[in-house]
Amino acid sequence: PITDPATGLKTTPFMSGAGLVNIYDAIKSRVQFDPPVLSLNDSKISHIQGYSKLESLGSVRWAARTISIHNTDSKKSLHLSLSNAAANSLSMILANGSFSYTPRTWPADTSSVSEDTLPQVYSPNAEKSIGPGKSCSVTVFIVAPKGLKDLESWYYGGFINFTLQWDGEKTTSTQVVSYGGYNGDSTIQDVLSPPSDGLPALVDTVTGEPVNDLSTLVIDNNATKAILFGLSIPSRLVEIMLVDAATDKSAGYMVQGYNEYLARTCPECSVPYVGVPLTKTVFTDSKLTNVTQVPAGKYHVRIRALRPFGDTSVDSDYQVWNSGDFTIA
Repeated sequence: PITDPATGLKTTPFMSGAGLVNIYDAIKSRVQFDPPVLSLNDSKISHIQGYSKLESLGSVRWAARTISIHNTDSKKSLHLSLSNAAANSLSMILANGSFSYTPRTWPADTSSVSEDTLPQVYSPNAEKSIGPGKSCSVTVFIVAPKGLKDLESWYYGGFINFTLQWDGEKTTSTQVVSYGGYNGDSTIQDVLSPPSDGLPALVDTVTGEPVNDLSTLVIDNNATKAILFGLSIPSRLVEIMLVDAATDKSAGYMVQGYNEYLARTCPECSVPYVGVPLTKTVFTDSKLTNVTQVPAGKYHVRIRALRPFGDTSVDSDYQVWNSGDFTIA
């Protein structure tokens, strides 16, 4: 892990991971960790259960995880201890509540932040000995940073450093297990780009201008109109449909209207937005193979983007956007 000189903390695991890998050390390693990364997702507020010494912390955001450790050395016992290296927390929400594609870092000044407000890791078995060829489990209790606002959507994390020493050896080595979590309920985050981006929008593909008055818009199979939208965070499922205005029922998926994964977009990214042509043609299946033409009438476009960790079968797990009504000839 790299230390951020601005804060003195480690660079967040959410922005780490790229670089060189020492394959030789990995192959020759005499210890295996499972899992090598701890994903905490949401951290709920409650009193910590399962570790009586932490009851004094009161009601905090926390998560418990178990790490399995296997000593692959067939002749020597392994002695290990663990410590925590807190990392920066990141948010795409500025202090004034607006969205930014350039994340801000907390804490910006560690001299004004006490140690106990940073991510903490506790373990009732922080020191262990593992016999030759044996395995053991270590449970860690991870407490989220204190003082971060839920509405600011902070991602926090750090690194659990395991110091390792085998019998009869003077030198020690270190293995790292990273952890990362979300300060709040990630399932309610908006997926679509913020309104400040001017998206989603129905645009004229010839002029590039948005079509603001949809009441006079008539669509046929001359694809001169399109829906543009963006994603502030990736989504596991994004659906773009034509919806019958009279019944509020989907008439089918638009061209490129069923996406089982879409990556994040941003104005400065290589993909600033996603564009979907608007015509009379729709598909009645998710594989986009059964094509049909919708009958004349009033319709609107609906985008459904699945929120983080959402269930594809639960309507409330989607962020939904509807355009105004227009006419299809």
